[in-house]
Amino acid sequence: MLKRIIIKGLMLATAISANINIYSVSAATKDNLSEKESVYIVDVKNKAGLNKIINNYSDDIVKTYSEESDGEDENIVTVSLTDLELNELSEKTYVNNIENDYMVDGLSENESNIFADSSSESESNQWNLEAINATNANAAAIENTEKPEKVKVALMDSGVSATEYIDVYKRINLIPEQENVEALFDDVSGHGTGMASIIAGNDIKGIKGIAPNVELYSIKVLDENNEAPVSRIIQGIYKCIEEKVDIINMSFGTVNKSEALEKAIKAAKDAGILMIASAGNRGDSDRAIEYPAAYDDVLAVGATNSSAIVSSISSVGDELDVYAPGEDIAVLDFLDKVQMIDGTSASAAEVTAVASVLWEKDKTKSADFIKDIIIESSNNNLGTLENGGLVDLEYALKIYDSFSENYNGFIRDKGEYSNNSPIVTYTDEQVKARWAKNIHTGVIDSSSADFSDTAKNVIKQGLLFPDTRRFDKVNGHWRNLNGNDNYMADYLYLIRLARETYLNGMSSAKKYTKYPAKNISALSKMEYNEGYDRKSRIDEYFYFITKKDKWNEALCCKDYKSLSVTDRNHRQGQFIFGMAIHTAMDAFAHRSKVDGYEYDGKTTDQKTLTGNNYSNKTKSDFALRYKVAKAVADGAIKQWKTDHNFGIQQFHKSNIYTDGTFRMAKFADCAKATEIEKYNQYKSYFVNRNSSIEPKQKPKN
Repeated sequence: MLKRIIIKGLMLATAISANINIYSVSAATKDNLSEKESVYIVDVKNKAGLNKIINNYSDDIVKTYSEESDGEDENIVTVSLTDLELNELSEKTYVNNIENDYMVDGLSENESNIFADSSSESESNQWNLEAINATNANAAAIENTEKPEKVKVALMDSGVSATEYIDVYKRINLIPEQENVEALFDDVSGHGTGMASIIAGNDIKGIKGIAPNVELYSIKVLDENNEAPVSRIIQGIYKCIEEKVDIINMSFGTVNKSEALEKAIKAAKDAGILMIASAGNRGDSDRAIEYPAAYDDVLAVGATNSSAIVSSISSVGDELDVYAPGEDIAVLDFLDKVQMIDGTSASAAEVTAVASVLWEKDKTKSADFIKDIIIESSNNNLGTLENGGLVDLEYALKIYDSFSENYNGFIRDKGEYSNNSPIVTYTDEQVKARWAKNIHTGVIDSSSADFSDTAKNVIKQGLLFPDTRRFDKVNGHWRNLNGNDNYMADYLYLIRLARETYLNGMSSAKKYTKYPAKNISALSKMEYNEGYDRKSRIDEYFYFITKKDKWNEALCCKDYKSLSVTDRNHRQGQFIFGMAIHTAMDAFAHRSKVDGYEYDGKTTDQKTLTGNNYSNKTKSDFALRYKVAKAVADGAIKQWKTDHNFGIQQFHKSNIYTDGTFRMAKFADCAKATEIEKYNQYKSYFVNRNSSIEPKQKPKN
């Protein structure tokens, strides 16, 4: 049984050099130890020892969980310690070892950009699928199977934003303070959504997933910066064991070896799980394979380019098992944009999808069988002397039956199944030309030059803020700003406040920016406190950000007071702009109705939508509201970069709505109360999309 306690303290892990992994500090050094705290993972020998640690830090425990696994009990605690406390704990006989809670990083370069122009929905001609012979392999694999059993794939990543293009079976968010983040904003970095589209994209957007039939579990471990402490990775692995998944995709890595992580990897291996990980993007440095890919029980994947040679960004080494394309890979991003990314992250996702297709043929096969057939069927014609071949799904399916008959549990040498088939190659110019032909050029040459990397990160903080930081003046606790009340007026106030703050500073903006609507009787029951001034309530968010010293985090800096006045104004404006986008999108998540049902989009409701409680049409209609929400956000971004003509017309997306789909609660009332002139201009639209139907009780699970 794994017992894990997270102790309050410095929750941001510190990275240390690779040669300092396990701690055993000499008692002679105690007098020189500082009081600075760092976060450590402590492997405890037994439950009694675990209880001693719990008792010693009982006032600081913020989270506990207990999970059972086969074999002997395992007890792990993550704790913030001073050097003196570390020294003392290292001497306890009930402690196996102590190690830093290292940070791991998502392994994509040229990271997805959430502010790119929209792409067309035409076929993308994904060269990478052709290179590994996976274009039509999924259909061939299940051709003779009436109802193939779904393979359960866990994507341990930055989450998967809700979209009609990827079906997520279950979402588990392990990021502290993000338990209430709405599915629309589950992945503002875009990394996890991109990996999910490679594995299970449904081809509606032009991104064809290799294995769309999988049962996809999103285990969110990476934050908006695509980082996570090792302790959270360990927690995610044990969560995968609990969920009884078949495959874990890990498109992240660290150069630091962790005994606690290796123990979790072994536990997953013993549970029959196939683990696939990115080798790393260290091609321009030491080229070393990163962990967890470097562990023996993990299938390590390197990257190739369109010329079928090992990518210059890829890590290589004896631990590497196979390669897959990792440059100019088409993926879906936040707001359903199509992007091209580089990195071994994408390579690992491709191999995970290949493994899923192979395992779908016969779920009784072992993880080792799937791992071995992938390695044995890989193509030797890589044009390189590096270890490993290029994964080849078509050839793996071709030899599947023969390999199964002869499999003895340890086939690993290239012999009878050697694959020397020619590999389709493309020049960089050919790859980009194929994209230019099928996808709007904005996909490659993003129009986001108006946003610096810092600006994009600040806007992301604003996007997440309403779901992770919320304050209620009356009850004294944080509360969501999530599209309730008059969501159109809230959006317009925030986006105008953002623009004014960007230009002239927050003090001036709050003084001169007017809330565009008054409370009206039709909306009074929606108000948190009837008669309470809405503008003042929203402005209190910024007061409490200051009071709780959150501006450094919000503005992505160490000391926001040291910023120049212009830089501070710009960042605060961009942060509020992110909040405005969140509010507009949340309206469609929380106020939409289909067949009289109101659906709020929370994580707890995601499984309901994938079950049998709603009709398929109801589920697809609910999914459509995500598309509309993202179109509204896209319009807001374009307005911010052009004429700043913000108004309720941005909720007017009639080209996306279709008859018989969802309606919006108080849609016409909100529009009329916010901007009467524009309401009259688009009156029929707002009235037709208005819902005055009281929501039915949600079906029970």
